[in-house]
Amino acid sequence: MPTYEKWLLLGNLLVTAYLTGLIWTIQVLHYPSFAKFGPAAFSDFHPFHTARITLIVALPMVLELALAAGLWLGAAIPEELLPPWLNAGLLGLVGLIWLSTFFWAIPLHNRLEQGFDLGIIQQLVAMNWIRTLAWTLRLGVLGMVVARLL
Repeated sequence: MPTYEKWLLLGNLLVTAYLTGLIWTIQVLHYPSFAKFGPAAFSDFHPFHTARITLIVALPMVLELALAAGLWLGAAIPEELLPPWLNAGLLGLVGLIWLSTFFWAIPLHNRLEQGFDLGIIQQLVAMNWIRTLAWTLRLGVLGMVVARLL
């Protein structure tokens, strides 16, 4: 297999590993901590959160999308290493993550900009399992594929 494809696989693995670690931290620690703020403190905290989280998640998500698309569109990965259906599934997981982010998580955060709402916080924690599990599955599959190269 050409070196380019190996780097493409490794890049997918590394960016997904970063995002998986980040989403587990958000899922287990950060989002549940939203409920610990009172209304006054929350109105100061939430804008701080949304501004700062964008700094650490936006570029890696765009990079992951580009790497996943590159892997699916043109990489000459042997089918026994990464069958086309599995490659498409890896890209599909990125699509699921983006869709749930833009059509579910961001609207919930926008509603939280209006102020503390325990029900919305609980919805955010619950829906975030979609992204958490999608990134975890993606990491597991990519890890197995890269391990087969070693």
